[in-house]
Amino acid sequence: MMNAISNKLLIKRDESFDALRGIAIIAVVAIHASGYIFGSEVVSSASNDFNVAFLYRQILNFAVPVFLFISGYWMSNKKVDSFEGYKQFLIQRLKRIVIPYLFWSIFILSFLTTRTQVFDEQEILFKLLTGGAMDRAI
Repeated sequence: MMNAISNKLLIKRDESFDALRGIAIIAVVAIHASGYIFGSEVVSSASNDFNVAFLYRQILNFAVPVFLFISGYWMSNKKVDSFEGYKQFLIQRLKRIVIPYLFWSIFILSFLTTRTQVFDEQEILFKLLTGGAMDRAI
């Protein structure tokens, strides 16, 4: 146990990636907040508000590619020596992604079903499989 901890401490963390990740996180939050800032009344492509909203969004669209770049960079450094190692790696990653996704999606869908008193099995399953749990909330 102590050996694993000491090995982790010896790995030099590149803080520039952390800074880039932090900037990208702020940009993603700003993207999601833009729906509230500009609202749905920005419909006309001729309006000045549309131009500002469009420019704002284009400036912030770097965030997702940055996350993909950082993930790809660190994934390329992973050592997978065998099919079993690859399988174990995939299982570990899926646990970190699928379990929280299922928990929160089921929580949201249960809450919305209770609130609306509408229980449509096909819609719930569709939303769960397509990542659209929040679509029903809007």
